[in-house]
Amino acid sequence: MREGIVRRDWGTVYQSDDTHSKAENSDVVNITFIDRLGNRIPVKGKVGDNVLYLAHENGIDLEGACEASLACSTCHVYVNEEHFDKLPEAVERYK
Repeated sequence: MREGIVRRDWGTVYQSDDTHSKAENSDVVNITFIDRLGNRIPVKGKVGDNVLYLAHENGIDLEGACEASLACSTCHVYVNEEHFDKLPEAVERYK
């Protein structure tokens, strides 16, 4: 009998029902994901799209331990300083 560790990659399965877009506005936004190797992955979304779900729909392996319920901090975004003044003030729900 052979002893040791067997690593298995079961993959990740995500399901989308397109209910994550809360905005009726169809304005397109450009999002660039940067993976662990520094590769830039451009993705188009809509205003109001859930960024975690958008990543999953585009084959980007991004962890969301609380499944996008805003209960943890495993998925988050960095916003360039030049864009801070262009964004509305965060409301308590998102802080």
